[in-house]
Amino acid sequence: MQFGTRNAESIAPQEIERWFDENKWQPATINRFRTTLSMIYCEGIGNEKVTVNPIRSVRHRKGAAERVRYLNEYAADGETKIRSAIMQHYPEHLPELELALNTGMRKSDQYRIEWLHVNFERRQLFIPTSKNGLPRHIGLNSTVVAVLQTASKDETGRPDLC
Repeated sequence: MQFGTRNAESIAPQEIERWFDENKWQPATINRFRTTLSMIYCEGIGNEKVTVNPIRSVRHRKGAAERVRYLNEYAADGETKIRSAIMQHYPEHLPELELALNTGMRKSDQYRIEWLHVNFERRQLFIPTSKNGLPRHIGLNSTVVAVLQTASKDETGRPDLC
């Protein structure tokens, strides 16, 4: 970093902005550096090593839209290959694949669902605590409804999909 051995309090937000701009990083990279530096300054404040956090004045960069995290028409070939491999080597895991492909659920959510969170009447699945800590509802299409209806209940009350 170009600030070398300078006192942390002597670094101005404008210098940090200029350093980010000079490096020509992607907005997401700048935001990660920004977050890390801010956390360092917050620790310094907590340990009474510095009194200000200049990163608070450094603007958050807007980046490109989030990347698509689901299969689309361009990924159909990939889905076919995955489905074929599962059918050939692990056919008992096909329901898990169907659930993942048709709901877009995270793996952590998928393996924590319980029957009390499945509402066939409303065709919804309730995730009480998602990755960001908030609850969310996931719509169930016909494929997911069929997969869940054929799944048995295991001793934990979770759908036994494997």
